[in-house]
Order: sequence, then structure tokens, then C-alpha cells
Amino acid sequence: MAVIYPAAFFMAVTMGQMTLGMVLYARLVLAAGGTRIGALAGIWSLTYVFGCLVVRPWFNRVLPRYLVMGSTATMAGTVLAMLGLETYCMLLVLYAIFGLALSLFWPPLMGWVSTNVEGPHLGRVIGRYNMSWCSGAVISPFICGWLSAVDPRYPLMLAVGLMLFICVFVAVASRFLPGIGVDRGTGAAHDALPGDTDSSSPLRFPAWIGLYASFFGMGTLTAIFPLVAMETWDTLESMIGLVFTVRGLANVAGFILLGRIHAWHHKWIPMVAAQWVAVVTLIALSLAGSVITAAGLLAVFGISNAMSYASSFFHGTAGSLNRARRMAIHESVLAAGLVSGSVAGGWIYEKLASSIVFFVVAMILAGLTMLQTMMGRSQETRMKEPLLKR
Repeated sequence: MAVIYPAAFFMAVTMGQMTLGMVLYARLVLAAGGTRIGALAGIWSLTYVFGCLVVRPWFNRVLPRYLVMGSTATMAGTVLAMLGLETYCMLLVLYAIFGLALSLFWPPLMGWVSTNVEGPHLGRVIGRYNMSWCSGAVISPFICGWLSAVDPRYPLMLAVGLMLFICVFVAVASRFLPGIGVDRGTGAAHDALPGDTDSSSPLRFPAWIGLYASFFGMGTLTAIFPLVAMETWDTLESMIGLVFTVRGLANVAGFILLGRIHAWHHKWIPMVAAQWVAVVTLIALSLAGSVITAAGLLAVFGISNAMSYASSFFHGTAGSLNRARRMAIHESVLAAGLVSGSVAGGWIYEKLASSIVFFVVAMILAGLTMLQTMMGRSQETRMKEPLLKR
């Protein structure tokens, strides 16, 4: 945990520089339109999904610490190459490679942190892990907005430095921390203890629907909210970063609460309720009259997002023998939501009207949440069975 939690924190800071920083870089340096920005914000997610499902299994027996070092070094190289470009097409290609390399970071790390942990202890471990990466997500948008106001290239430069730091940090820890050097856990099925049986929770299916829906909304917010804020309220880049920081703080608060409370474990109603809150929040955001109101609504969305993420993480790993694979699915669903949300939001923003972006996305989320509700109800009988009989 002395390696996993800090690595998650610094990578979250890095991803904040990349996701928001790339939107601002494309807008301010390349003068890209809404559709191009949406595609750029989504391309890394698309290749990330492909990497999680297709590329990652090739490295199933490679220890997580080696994957973390290799992926961060590769990502740092691609971002460094981006800094020398001012053409959209090559930027798109390099961002796609970045997504592939990222698929060798998060799923192995998440499978590693949850190996051989169950029940309330699993909930606490997940809560601490989520608090680690989400704490990085809190400060990252503010840093990105402040740096972008000085020079749009600075967030990407910081991302390079942080990824190289993670690579060196894990390498040094593997050399000098005995617990890391002897660890052979990968979170994969071949590491299961003798006599272990798979007792996976059926709630992972509605949880994955909720995760997709939540990050569909998140993809739209990440890619399009900065454009709407600058266009509608003449908001500065630093203020946009502060708004996303507020959302991140709400995320952290949600993860802290969910890590301490276990009543939501193996229950479908809390995850569905959180999604309906997200729907209402996006409808209200479409009517917001100021950036201050929008900041409060994004905070509510952040709490809802924490429930969706934690539900997918917990119910995906609980009772599973192949947690690295489950976390690859978790990350693939998450990334699919981000890419489709960012592309759809960009298209609506450019082709229809910026004023209806969040309302249309809210209606999409409402349809997905109805599907999640029906699937949750269908699992009610199975939820009442003893966990080991599932």
C-alpha cells in the first residue's frame, strides 16, 4: 500500500493535467472546434478500452510493479512528443498511444490493491484507494487551470514530470522495500489460493451500467463544460479549474463516506438512487445562471459519481478470483462512458446548441438508469442467496 496509494495519487494528478489540459491546449493553441475537441478528449479512452480488453491480457503474468514502471515511462515519452507538435492529426495519434499505455497502469494497480481481500475490509481498502486517487483529482484541475492561464503547454510538461517520478518511485520502492520486492500478487486467477471458489456478486452488472452512465456524463462535463463556461459566463481558465476542484472535493467526501459505511454493500437501490441524482443534476445544470451555481451542481454530481464508481469497484471484485480482469472490465466501461460522453457532447455543442447539451445528456442518463433499475430488480432474488452459493 505504501506504493499503490501514492502511485494512484500522482497518476490522478497527471490525468487531470492531461484531460482538462488537453482540452484547453487544443482550444487555445490549435483553435480546434467542439467536435475535434470531443474526439481528442475521447480518443485516449477508446484506445484505453481496447488496451484493457485486448492488450492487457498479454501481460497477465507480469507483476504490477513492472507494468506500472513500463506504462508511465511510455506515457511520458508520448506526451513529451506532443509538446513538439501543433498539428491536430499527430496529436490525435499520440494521444491514442497514450491511452494504450495507460491500460497497463490502472487495471493491474486495482487488481493488486484488492488481492485476497473480502467483505468490510475490501470496502475499507477500496475506500482508501479511491481517496488516494481522488485526492489527486481534487488539486489537479486547479493546478491545470492556473498553469494553462500562463501557458497551455505547462500542464502537459507537468504531466511528463509526474509520470517519470512515478516510474522512478516504484523502481526505488521495489529495490528498498522488502514487501514490494518479494510480492508476487498480480490479482489474476492464477494467484488464487488452493480451495478458493468464485463467488462473484451479480450486482456487478447493474453497477457497470451505472458506471457507464455516470462517466458518460463525466465525459461531457470534462470536454464541454469548459467551452460552455467560457462562452456563456466568460469564465477564466483558472476559475474553470477551481470549479472542477470543487467537484473533486465532493468526490473525495463521497469516497470517505462510502469507505466507512458498509450498508450499501450487496444492495442495488443505493447505486440506482445515485444515478437519478445525477440525472436531476444535469437537468439543473442546463438551467444554471452562473458559474457559482454550476460549481455547486458539479459537486452534487461528484458525490453521485463516487457512488457509481465505488459500487462497480466493490461488486466487481467481491468474491472474484480474477480481479485484474474484473478491473479491466471496470476501467473499460468507465472509459467507454468517457469517450462516448465527450464525443456526443462535442457533437451536440457544435451541431445543435450549447444551451441544450446537458439536458440531452441528462435524458440519455435517464434511459440508462431505467435499464439499471430493471436489472437491479432482476437480481433481487440472487442477492438474497448466501454469497458463497452465487
